Order: sequence, then structure tokens, then C-alpha cells
Amino acid sequence: DTTASALTNLCLMLVEHPHWQEIARAEVLAGDPSAPAAERMARLTQCRALLHETLRLFPPVRALPRRLLQDRRGERRV
Repeated sequence: DTTASALTNLCLMLVEHPHWQEIARAEVLAGDPSAPAAERMARLTQCRALLHETLRLFPPVRALPRRLLQDRRGERRV
């Protein structure tokens, strides 16, 4: 669910910013198709930056609510 949310938001960002869509497209098309997939992915710096910015703007998990199971007040933390 979080992967689908991140990819949906990335697509939304690319539609709203066609300039960045062209940059990402050019970066993908400029890669060597005969190179191993991991090597090609490592070279997609602009695409990675777009994904990180999308995750910053639209985090898949907005908060992690936590609840103490025991009262720990007064205990020394190490």
C-alpha cells in the first residue's frame, strides 16, 4: 500500500511538473540498455531525487502513534 501510494504521488508530481518529467525521461533514455539493471538504477540520480522529494512532500506514513505498556518515569536511560 505504501509503495502504491508513493508511486501514485510521484506520477502526480510528474504530471504537475512537466519539466521534471522531461528530465526524468531523458535520464532513463540516456542509460545503456545492455548494462545490468542495478547499475542502470544507480545512475538515475535525478529520478532518485524526484522520488525522495515526493516522499518528503507526501510521506506514506504520517505518524507512528506509540503507547507505553508500562510506566517508565523515573527510570534511568542508558
